[in-house]
Amino acid sequence: MVFGSDVPVASIDPREGVYAAMERRGNAGGPAGGWRPEEKLGFEDAVRCYTLGAALAGGVGHRRGTLAPGQDADLVAWQVAPEVERGSGDAFRAARAMLTVVAGEVVMQV
Repeated sequence: MVFGSDVPVASIDPREGVYAAMERRGNAGGPAGGWRPEEKLGFEDAVRCYTLGAALAGGVGHRRGTLAPGQDADLVAWQVAPEVERGSGDAFRAARAMLTVVAGEVVMQV
């Protein structure tokens, strides 16, 4: 599976996409219980769809999509609540970007 922030089809903010994948609810929080809740993804799977899934689909999986030696260093480090690991999309939606690195250079740090 491949996820992305393809504006104007989807929000440029990846928190909204991860939230939707984990909760199966839209931006306004509905429907209650989520749309097709049996399709909810865990946090790791949702992140993998945005990272490795997108890199493989784009033909650049050999140099992007994972944090490993020799890979391009484009990343965002998020401050998240522990509830994210337990499957709370709402908790990831409230996450805060703490560090952004592009081409190996820090471009934003809190």
